[in-house]
Amino acid sequence: MNNVISAAFRPSLFARLRAAVAGWHNRRIAALQLHAMPDALLRDIGIERHQINAAVRNFGASPAPLKLRPPPATAAGVQTATERKAA
Repeated sequence: MNNVISAAFRPSLFARLRAAVAGWHNRRIAALQLHAMPDALLRDIGIERHQINAAVRNFGASPAPLKLRPPPATAAGVQTATERKAA
């Protein structure tokens, strides 16, 4: 009985094929749009040109842990907000 119920809700072969083609098409369009962007804009969104295909291929997968950049160095003698609170 359970097999009959689960089979009724499983997408058909045609529906799965259509979803796969639509996904491929969307990834292709996204890659073309990213390749058209200048390098500075790509850096702003966190990728470099050689990472475009991997980024598009892995979009929607479980995200990788964020790699946070250290804060920019301050000029000598200038305190940051955190240093002012600690003082």
